Amino acid sequence: MNKKTKILIIDDNMAEVILAQEFCRRDKIICDIDSVLSGNDALDYLGGVGRFEGISPPDIILLDLNMPDYDGKDLLVMIRKIDAAKDIPIIIYSGSESPKDFSETRALGAIHYLVKPISLQKMQDMVTYVPPFQINMADDGTYHLCRA
Repeated sequence: MNKKTKILIIDDNMAEVILAQEFCRRDKIICDIDSVLSGNDALDYLGGVGRFEGISPPDIILLDLNMPDYDGKDLLVMIRKIDAAKDIPIIIYSGSESPKDFSETRALGAIHYLVKPISLQKMQDMVTYVPPFQINMADDGTYHLCRA
């Protein structure tokens, strides 16, 4: 059996995290979702520091652009400097539809930009930008986000 894909959601709004988790349940997308509510916790999680010591790194990161403790763009740069996280695909996850935000985050190393709220179609589109991942439909009607 394949290991479930782990997604780390970095978002200061717990309602957005719950919404993403509910979306995955509703649309039967099988994956593990971890979340942190601050940039500081994200850096500790990805660095395996403190209460996050021993946690395996995620396969994909969804990063909110507008965080209170760190600007998402600054946090993106900091994450790319962490050895354990430098190659993890990062998707910006934001309410902003600004072309400037899209181009700046891509230049900083994000591989894709999703505008909230998340939907099955947006998740399927996202996966096309995250090689080697794909969404497979199982016989029971569930969707599995997995490595290709």
